[in-house]
Amino acid sequence: MRHRKRTVKLSRTSSHKKAMLRNMVCSLIEHGSIKTSKAKAKAARHLADKVIHSAVTGNGTAARRRAFQLLGSKDAVKRLFDEVAGRFSKSNGGYTKIVPFGSKKGDNTELVFFALSYDIAEKPKSGSTMKYHFKKKKKTRKRKKSSESETTKAPEKKESAEQEEQEKQEKKEEESEEPQEKAGESD
Repeated sequence: MRHRKRTVKLSRTSSHKKAMLRNMVCSLIEHGSIKTSKAKAKAARHLADKVIHSAVTGNGTAARRRAFQLLGSKDAVKRLFDEVAGRFSKSNGGYTKIVPFGSKKGDNTELVFFALSYDIAEKPKSGSTMKYHFKKKKKTRKRKKSSESETTKAPEKKESAEQEEQEKQEKKEEESEEPQEKAGESD
C-alpha cells in the first residue's frame, strides 16, 4: 500500500526526475507555456506554483537565492521576478493551468499544454513575449493543380512578363530621347 507517499515517480531516478522538473519549470517561465504529458505537468505544477509564490510574496535577495536554488537558471530567475511575479501580484494561487489537447500516436499518452495562467491576474499585453499556445495548429495539405489549369496559366505569365519587358524598354527609349531633345534646345 502507498499510504502517505505523495511523490510521483515518473519511472525515473530521483536525480533525473529532479533535473527534469527543474528544466520544465524553467521552460515554463521562459516561454509561458510548454507541451508535455499530463503526468509530468501534474508533477511540475507543485514546483512551479511554489517558485512563483515565493517570487510574489518575497521580493528580497533571499527569495531570489531560494528561487535560483530550486531552478538553477539565472535567466529564469530574472524573468520570474521581473515579469511573472508582477503579473501575479494580486492573486493568491492558481498560477498555472493544464489544458488537454490530444494524445501521442505511439503510446496514446495524454498530452497537455502546461501554461502560466494569466486569467486570474491580468491578460498579457499585445507586445509581450509570453503568449498562449493553446490552439492546435491545423495541418493543411497543398493540393496539386490540374494539368489544364497549369497550361492555361503558364502562357499568361509569359505574356505578362514579355509585356513588362517591352514597357521597360519603351520607358528607357523615352528617357534616352528626352535628354537629346533638351541638348538640342539649348544650342
